[in-house]
Amino acid sequence: MEQSFQKIEEMCALLRNEPGPALDWISKVTQDFADIDPFTRYGFMDAKEKQRTPVPILQKVFYLLHECLLNQRWPCSLDILQKLCSIPAGSSSTIWKVGSELLAMHGSENRDLLQQLYNKMKVLADINSQQVAIEFAIYLLYIGEKDEAINIFQEHISIVGKSQNVEGLDEKLRKAYLGLVWYVEWRSYQQKIQQCEQDKVDGKGSQDIHSSLLNYEMQTSNYAKKALQCFDALNGVPGVWDIFILKHVEVLVSMEGVEAGEALLQGYLEARPDNLHPHKYMYQFLLTYNSHQEKLLNILKKIATLSPSDALVIELCKRLPPESQIGHLFQLLDYAVWQNDLSPWQQLINCLEHLLYRKEGVAEGQRAVADCWSERKSWWPAYHFSRHMASQGGTHDLTLLKLKATAASCLIGQGCEFTKLCYARLTPDESEAVSRTSLWNTDFVT
Repeated sequence: MEQSFQKIEEMCALLRNEPGPALDWISKVTQDFADIDPFTRYGFMDAKEKQRTPVPILQKVFYLLHECLLNQRWPCSLDILQKLCSIPAGSSSTIWKVGSELLAMHGSENRDLLQQLYNKMKVLADINSQQVAIEFAIYLLYIGEKDEAINIFQEHISIVGKSQNVEGLDEKLRKAYLGLVWYVEWRSYQQKIQQCEQDKVDGKGSQDIHSSLLNYEMQTSNYAKKALQCFDALNGVPGVWDIFILKHVEVLVSMEGVEAGEALLQGYLEARPDNLHPHKYMYQFLLTYNSHQEKLLNILKKIATLSPSDALVIELCKRLPPESQIGHLFQLLDYAVWQNDLSPWQQLINCLEHLLYRKEGVAEGQRAVADCWSERKSWWPAYHFSRHMASQGGTHDLTLLKLKATAASCLIGQGCEFTKLCYARLTPDESEAVSRTSLWNTDFVT
């Protein structure tokens, strides 16, 4: 540990360009690099061309650093970082990311060294100073230095070697992260208000509880406005801002009502129509505020289109008539994640029973099932109804096997081997009960 700490000190001294052993050492390394070419060397023979091929030093060093980090060889990583400091350009981002990560491993222990690294790095031309500021501020929040983190988020960072449009986006992102800080403050004062109100109900309130409530309410409103102002910076900006949008909606609903929150979420969704997450956020929002069932149904249909294996597909099926849900259930069960789950199999059995045994529309129901089964009859038996699965003893729940056996009897035929093997595993009472079910005795073969 002491040796590693010394290496960090030497690296920071090197970045500050202070005279000493570190600078003398790096001067020697720099000279060694100069002797073989600062950026390239000849390292191996190309088997096909039979000629010496140049190998970039940076590429080799970065690869070695990557391997050291993956194997948690922290002292070696520090050694490589020191050597990277001698490269004139192209390594600043790596020095910051790896160096800050190594320093942050010990919490607040290396806080001053990380501050020195941040001060040195944020002014370099070949690094994104806004991102460096965000990462350092998040570290400060992690070690509990909230006020200092807020100062970093609010700090004016000049553009050094960056185009205005790129730097503008990073500035908005830094502002949005500050919005998360204000959001946490807003939530904390909301909790204080709830506690005061509970104390009043319980008769535990002091004489000045009314003034405390007024103060908390004022602070809550103040931080909500600050958070909204920061989150608004990302409105209309292309990108995926999931980490901010839910907090933005929550604050907006508290300040301006449900309709304002829904409008914001709808705008976020419409700007990212092929992204699954905004649609799931909208579904949860509509569910929370008891929105019209048609809205819920439409958003669930979109989710099922974007992700046929999503768990919400089961919720969609519960809201659809059997002839409409059968296709979704077959698609859901195409995915391995649902292969041994009771819920979709039970839903499928209920659907098949309705489509094949209702008093009216049996022909239409059979066609709907046949259309789905015709695409799967070549591979579903081996995938869902294998001999191995039926004879695995206690590995699979008997309830699941009964559901699968019923489906196999319906789709493949009563004589399929899977059905017979599953039937043999049942107790006499279970066998008698199952034999009375209509679907078990179905012979629906297309």
